[in-house]
Amino acid sequence: AKTGEQIEMEMAEDAWPLFQAGDRDGYITSVAKCAANTKADVIALAQASMAPAAKLLPGRKVLSSPEAGLAAALALLA
Repeated sequence: AKTGEQIEMEMAEDAWPLFQAGDRDGYITSVAKCAANTKADVIALAQASMAPAAKLLPGRKVLSSPEAGLAAALALLA
């Protein structure tokens, strides 16, 4: 709200059953497919387990917790 940016949330509903079944590749592909269908300028992946989906979204700005966490840790060490 402070930036005036619009936030849209999409649920990759097909992904969770794949995760539960241990189908990691299917899970990641499902997350990426859902994200690819958005018109968002920036995609934020809500779970660390979703981070590999970023590789399936070339040319898109993707935020994920592992990357953000590492960047924050490195900034503290600098």
